[in-house]
Amino acid sequence: MTLWTLGRSVFAQKDPGAAFRRLRCSKIHYWDTTGVSQETRDDVARHELPIRTLPQLGHWPMMNAPSEFYDAIAADIRPALAA
Repeated sequence: MTLWTLGRSVFAQKDPGAAFRRLRCSKIHYWDTTGVSQETRDDVARHELPIRTLPQLGHWPMMNAPSEFYDAIAADIRPALAA
């Protein structure tokens, strides 16, 4: 699935975060709050999603700033790998 397809498909869903919330594994939602709508902020707060803010990295941090993005992921999963 391409990022373009994924991005477009979100608009067609009534609850685009539902699949993420249903995951039974450990999870973190990475985001840059720049340009995020209040509706999205409210949805994240309402569902108490585990989040990590990556400031100034944009909507696609894995493309805009891959080193910073993957460093953040490595730091977040390191404790699980050590267990």
